[in-house]
Amino acid sequence: MSARIEGRMEKRAFPARQWMVALSLLALAMSAPLAVQAAQPRPWLCRDKPVFSSPNQAQLTVRRHDRRQWEVFLMKFNINSGHDGFTVTSSYPLRGDSPSSAIVGRGQFYAVALFRANGHWFCPARVVDNTRPGELANFCYHANNPGLCDISLTASSNR
Repeated sequence: MSARIEGRMEKRAFPARQWMVALSLLALAMSAPLAVQAAQPRPWLCRDKPVFSSPNQAQLTVRRHDRRQWEVFLMKFNINSGHDGFTVTSSYPLRGDSPSSAIVGRGQFYAVALFRANGHWFCPARVVDNTRPGELANFCYHANNPGLCDISLTASSNR
């Protein structure tokens, strides 16, 4: 009788190799959403969020001056919205040497540029506001070197 019970147990038990494979697959499945989440840009987390306001539509121009992969995000603030009160209203991926331009509606916009390195998005090290009278915005984003302008964003009234 005991020989039959032992035989049944042996058939039901997983060998050590199958347990290792099953646990590895489970760990991989659980870590996949974290890897995808880490690769998503989160501009609301950046410390420097320069802001500009436009009473009417505005002409926005963004230029990349280095080879990194950059994306510029415009956000609006509402204390009751999701990401610390910020909602992304538009984004502009920058590729190649040609500038990106767009018409944006009236309102107040927080302009954040992020660059991608090693599969993660990073906030710039420094943002300089070079806005002059008559301009709505003239921002310079520095990835690492404060002497260089890696991304420039200008906004002018579109009357």
